[in-house]
Amino acid sequence: MFLTEPMLNACKDTFKRAQRGLFNGKKIQFGNNKPESNHKTRRRWLPNVQEKQLYSQLHDKMFKIKVTASALRTIDKKGGLDRYLLSTRDDKLYSEFGIAMKRDLEILLQRKGWTKNPSTWKLLPPKVDGMAKKPKSKTTLAKSSI
Repeated sequence: MFLTEPMLNACKDTFKRAQRGLFNGKKIQFGNNKPESNHKTRRRWLPNVQEKQLYSQLHDKMFKIKVTASALRTIDKKGGLDRYLLSTRDDKLYSEFGIAMKRDLEILLQRKGWTKNPSTWKLLPPKVDGMAKKPKSKTTLAKSSI
């Protein structure tokens, strides 16, 4: 799928590395170190990027993606990678990779006969809380406290 002019314009402000992952709008920030001597030295702050394997319910497979901690929290809040990509506007994804993956999901939804309308998302697989752990049973807690 080729990216159109408006999609590319939405991605222009981000740096190159952000084009190959999901950075949720995070950019390199610039500023100064200013010690007690007031001798300013220029520096930059990079986004907190992690390489993670994220599960796509519609593709039924794992994807290895470079993603910021901010994007991970948003993905978890939305209920998974598929819901994050489908519910985020193109100009808010800020990456060619994210837009291309979103287009791929939309094509997959059309093939399965599902709609992209959020009111009918009950057809999508249920929300998965990616960060949640299985709670310990009460018997294990009682034994461990002895």
